[in-house]
Amino acid sequence: MQSRSNNVDNIVPPRRWGSLRYPNKRVSSNAYASALYNNNVGSSPSGRSSNGDDGDMQSDISLEEDVNDLNQKVQMLQEQVGVLVESQATTDDKYTKVKQDNSSLTTRIHMLEEHIRDLEIKSEERIEDEQKRNKELIVRLEREKTLEIENYTIRLQTLERENSHLQEENSGLRTQVDHLKLEGHNKEELLQEIQTSHTFLQKQYTELEENLRKKQDSFSDKNLENSRLIEELYKETETLKDSLNDRKNDGFIGCGSADSDDDVFGNLASRISEMENEIRSLRDKNGSLQETNEELQAQMLNRGLEEGKILLNGPSDDSLAAEFEAMNENEEEEGQTIGASEYKKIRNALKEQQEVNTSLRRYIDGILMNIMEKYPELLEVRK
Repeated sequence: MQSRSNNVDNIVPPRRWGSLRYPNKRVSSNAYASALYNNNVGSSPSGRSSNGDDGDMQSDISLEEDVNDLNQKVQMLQEQVGVLVESQATTDDKYTKVKQDNSSLTTRIHMLEEHIRDLEIKSEERIEDEQKRNKELIVRLEREKTLEIENYTIRLQTLERENSHLQEENSGLRTQVDHLKLEGHNKEELLQEIQTSHTFLQKQYTELEENLRKKQDSFSDKNLENSRLIEELYKETETLKDSLNDRKNDGFIGCGSADSDDDVFGNLASRISEMENEIRSLRDKNGSLQETNEELQAQMLNRGLEEGKILLNGPSDDSLAAEFEAMNENEEEEGQTIGASEYKKIRNALKEQQEVNTSLRRYIDGILMNIMEKYPELLEVRK
């Protein structure tokens, strides 16, 4: 602002004291220009009188130009002053607003400081409460930890005793398992012998059954043939008897033919006697064949009974199964188990033996049922 006032002083010529009545009053730009113009006009006659008309004209023109320049500069100054006034007003408004904001922020800062002090007091109280609670919790946890350690110590001692007891029982069970393995091996050998004997007996039974079937077929053929011969002989005998009766009843028998008739009757009687003897012999043969058939069937049944007795009198596997079941129950009660592979092998061997025993028992039951159906008297005799 000071530099601008200096520029104005340089541009505007110095004011004449006689032309302005109110030196302290602010003069407008138009009034100031008119005053300068009047001063110049008042002083112009002496100049024109000395220099002539041309000089006056030039001075007037220069004065007008100066006045115009001054007017333009005054307008520019007015505009600049207006801008400065507006900027000053804006600055004052901003200052007032900033001052108000500053007062409100100061008030808010005081409130926040009070709030912070309250929070600090509350946080200290809360920290004290938490510390007290944590101390109580630590004491309780220590007490619980001590009790839990004592419980685990007692439980560990109990488990150690149980482990020692189970190890002793495990050694005993392993000994028992070894014994059962040996016994199972012996049972397997015995089972193989029984199977071999069963195969041999079954083969013999098959051969006897085949021989019996062949003899039965032969007996049936012979029986049919003998029946046919007996029937033919019986028919022939009946025919001869009928013819003999016819001749006896016939009245044409003469005296001259008495000897020939006696011969014929003698031949017929001998023929009938031969036929009767042949019939008796055929009946005897038929009876002997029936007896042979019955003997063969009885022999086959006796072999089946002997085979069943061998199988029934052989050592039973029930004891082995009972021992395995008892061992399994002991293992379940004591919580110990044998090795999975060994136990599985033993179980499979036991299962195979049981299956073989089941098949043998079914075979024996079938034989006994056949005997009971066809020849129950054999069982009664055996008893």
